[in-house]
Amino acid sequence: MRFLILIADIFYFIKGLFLNFKNHKLGFKKDMEFLNSIKEFNIRTKEDDLEFFLNHIKSVNKNSILLIEMNTFHTETLEALIDYFTLLNFSVDVLIRREIIDFKAFKLDLKNMIYALNSKDIAKYKIVFFNTMILELNTYHSIHSFLNINTKVGGIYHTISDIKKFRDYKNNYFALRNIKYKNISLKGLNLSSNYNFNRNINNNIITFISIGFPIYHRGFKEKLKSIIKYLKKSNISNIRFILVGKEAYSIKGLENMQIKVFLNNEALCENNLDSISLYIYQNPSKKLLHSLILQSHYVLGLYDRFAHRHYLNTSTSGQRQISLGYNVPLIINEPFASNFNFTSKEACIFKGNKDILKAIKLVNSEQYLKLKKNLYSLFLKLREESKNNLEEFLKEVK
Repeated sequence: MRFLILIADIFYFIKGLFLNFKNHKLGFKKDMEFLNSIKEFNIRTKEDDLEFFLNHIKSVNKNSILLIEMNTFHTETLEALIDYFTLLNFSVDVLIRREIIDFKAFKLDLKNMIYALNSKDIAKYKIVFFNTMILELNTYHSIHSFLNINTKVGGIYHTISDIKKFRDYKNNYFALRNIKYKNISLKGLNLSSNYNFNRNINNNIITFISIGFPIYHRGFKEKLKSIIKYLKKSNISNIRFILVGKEAYSIKGLENMQIKVFLNNEALCENNLDSISLYIYQNPSKKLLHSLILQSHYVLGLYDRFAHRHYLNTSTSGQRQISLGYNVPLIINEPFASNFNFTSKEACIFKGNKDILKAIKLVNSEQYLKLKKNLYSLFLKLREESKNNLEEFLKEVK
């Protein structure tokens, strides 16, 4: 079975490369038409907001930092960056896209944002720090294309290989963890916000949550079905799995497994004490996602060595951020665990279905509390290292 999955992965990988090349050419053409139109447009929507921002930056001082997210994603990492800069005694202005409704900041549409970034007054900031060092339209674009030439720049490369793609070799950047890729080495900033507070969680129903891209892989689906079969064979109930993604989601074969499946963002039920339940959420609100994580005992991070190899070499899974920030232990397989800075002291290392059963039995014990305590200690350690990395970087900015 593993061999067949590997062959299928290779086929879809090659097919994906071909389709990506074809779509890239079309997408790049559309992007260029859009970006070229910015230089020509005369009517700017919400011009009052643009003028308000431009007037504001005329009077900023050198102890100010402008934190920017040009995309409509990755905003979950902004709060941690604001905290770091504030701890280092800098005042922070935040500029984000108008489409983002659940974050307080200066907001502009993309055209106005690009217009503002080319202002000479932008260079008055100590540094302009980009939460994401690329702009994603139909294709990817370097943010350097949009900036006033005198602006001092720093930021996060969420995928370190993009540095090679854009030949952006300045030593002004960070990744979400210490990471090396070929001849490039970036220091890490742990951008997990601290949600480690007391919460009322139902230990009668053990809850596993998986979020994002990895849940769509065939290998994850097969592992999840295998886990459910194993738990049923072991007469284990009172279990629920929560799957959260951007796209519609389905797993073939669940209809024969006698489990309860809840769709369309239904609320978690607290009375399924005799069953194994599966909850599937597509694009839940930030508030709902926050609530789901707070009700979870584990983050289920079962990665595929081939399909998710980018998490080993060039990027970091958001589930690592969630585990650290929310103090929810991660169930994770090697070599991803060690790459993400986890040992068996802070996470449950998955080698087979028996480890899920072990994790379930762990919940109502002192060992589970110790696991969470160790995880929080790791969070604090990474937080201090991140603050020091950022402080060292800012001292070198002249």
